[in-house]
Amino acid sequence: MSDRSVQQLEWERCSEVHGPKFVSPHDAPPVRLVVFGAVALTIELTRAARMLGWVPYVVDPRERFACTAAFPHAERVLAAWPREAFEQLGGPDSETAVAALTHAPELDDEALILALRSPAFYVGAMGSRNTQRKRRCATGARGRG
Repeated sequence: MSDRSVQQLEWERCSEVHGPKFVSPHDAPPVRLVVFGAVALTIELTRAARMLGWVPYVVDPRERFACTAAFPHAERVLAAWPREAFEQLGGPDSETAVAALTHAPELDDEALILALRSPAFYVGAMGSRNTQRKRRCATGARGRG
């Protein structure tokens, strides 16, 4: 057996451990980013998501903030509470990232609890250490359960 054949067999043997050898990014569904909070940071976050090829959505129950024109990179802007938004968008799946950015517990906590109970691959929230501590207390007993 030639050196090339031995190397080829070794490569194939090792590659199988790591899954398919050739995977096209077009084979997988696009990542969805659901951002709760129609705030200034959301504009940049949705723009960055688009640059990555993700499909961003903005959700905020406050109609005065949930304005489509303010978020040009969003696939859709919904003036809805988190439960309603997930019903309209379909629940978070393993290709969904969720970010809560409002700093308002009455808006963020429901979104976080629903996301933590889902297979979403990322769940994040912005806030100070004190806000994060309070949020963990509020959502910890009701998340991922």
